[in-house]
Amino acid sequence: MVTRADLKEAVYEYVRNLIEGKETEQVPNQETEGVAEDQPTAERDRSVPVFVPSRGDEPYLYSPQDPELAAQCSAVLDGLEYIERYAWDALERNRK
Repeated sequence: MVTRADLKEAVYEYVRNLIEGKETEQVPNQETEGVAEDQPTAERDRSVPVFVPSRGDEPYLYSPQDPELAAQCSAVLDGLEYIERYAWDALERNRK
């Protein structure tokens, strides 16, 4: 690991050498090569959750004044969801 002060000094020295026209050769620090090997491998769940689009009638989005109208709208959305699922299944069957 390098401190901010060390990094700042290294950058200033590099810029100073560029301004003066000196060629500098960058040499890696041999002490830090094994540091990455000592670190445990990061293991985490990299799977992408399935995206579920909003229907618009979720309680956190929609608070209807008329419960009967809300029930009818939800029924229509249920029907549309069924039709969409059927259409995608038909497309997948035809694609194979």
